[in-house]
Amino acid sequence: MLKGRSAPGIGFVVFLLSIIMVVTVGAVMAIDTPPQRTTAYDNGQLRSYPIEPEERWSLDLSDMRTYDAGATPLVAGTFEDTWLISYPSGLGNTYLAIDRRGGERLWPRPIDAGLGSCALNARGEVGCAVRLGDHPDGFYTAELDTGELDSVSDLDSTQAVTGYGPDYLRVNSSGYQVSRNTPDGTEVWARTFAGAATVEVDGDVAIVRASDGTQHLIDPATGDDRFGCSCDLVIYPTGIAAQFTERDAQRVEFLLPDGTSTSNNDKQQLVPGPSTLAVTTGAGSEQIYQTQGTYAAYDPQQATRLWQVSEAELSKVGARPCGDTVSFARKDGTRAVLDLATADKLGELPRSDPMSPSTNIDILGCVGQGGNTIVFGENSQLTAYNIATGSVAWQRSVVGGQPAVVDGYLVLEEGTTLSLLAPS
Repeated sequence: MLKGRSAPGIGFVVFLLSIIMVVTVGAVMAIDTPPQRTTAYDNGQLRSYPIEPEERWSLDLSDMRTYDAGATPLVAGTFEDTWLISYPSGLGNTYLAIDRRGGERLWPRPIDAGLGSCALNARGEVGCAVRLGDHPDGFYTAELDTGELDSVSDLDSTQAVTGYGPDYLRVNSSGYQVSRNTPDGTEVWARTFAGAATVEVDGDVAIVRASDGTQHLIDPATGDDRFGCSCDLVIYPTGIAAQFTERDAQRVEFLLPDGTSTSNNDKQQLVPGPSTLAVTTGAGSEQIYQTQGTYAAYDPQQATRLWQVSEAELSKVGARPCGDTVSFARKDGTRAVLDLATADKLGELPRSDPMSPSTNIDILGCVGQGGNTIVFGENSQLTAYNIATGSVAWQRSVVGGQPAVVDGYLVLEEGTTLSLLAPS
């Protein structure tokens, strides 16, 4: 465990004062219809975990008839207190609904989708493309509380399903066509892409990523592009960041959910990490020739940055956006934790010990942040810090799996089990 931090020296005071001096506040532009979020806990936001959490429940599916040995169950979707669990079996995947509160199985038997898949829509209906599963091939709907497949429509060679409002986005077996279909199978629109497609949905925002390197923010009514590019699209609560990485043309463009561009920032790149606002730093020659770190925070719905920080003792690497916070590494290895929206200093974290991987934030990624607790981790370890004191709040090992955040809850995907850690 780490010892308590020593009192900050004059270097820290100078650093903090410099942050206060360089922070600038941008003007706010109102957005008429913000996207509806699927949960209040997105983008690295956690519920309260100030002390070491107890395991609320652990789900082991190794006794299921179709379960494949060694397969790890995952959370495929949520609707209120019901979670849809998926796990590999037979030719493909099987699905089961559980009660999030106690981990109880809600269905008498799971749905074997074979080479297809199942997903939840915004009404809590399960849509399943069954291919070579335990029912004749087709697209089925099922009630979330029973898991019984009822109405069926043409499969249309669907292999992947994603809930989209009251409907579903379906990717066909070739991977090149994406369509929007109502639960009864009625096609709203269909579109073919130049590469095999995967779909990400967050509220009203839908992004299609194609294997040819293009990404598409699509119009939910028509499937046409609201914005398309050879770039990486990242969703935030109030908009989207488009990151362009072509050499000598690096930039970050921010967009509203309707595809309207709000700002274009040359020679910038996103700092990776799950967070409610975007953090950028210099890219290409902009960063190479810097002697100190320079970072800026953006709300995609605003035309100007929220704030910027640059200081001689600030490292050019190692920043960790996490939930509603960001921690910046100093050249001496210590860290300052700032509020993402205001740049107010929330606390500081001690220098990482290179010989202690479990507390070395330089090699740990953000898992999530809630209140005064920030959790870092990787495949074998969770380490939580108290932001105000800078001390380790708790640690927990992860055996044979990895941590995940589902609706703000810490979930461990370990071997044949799925476990929920109870917030305090």
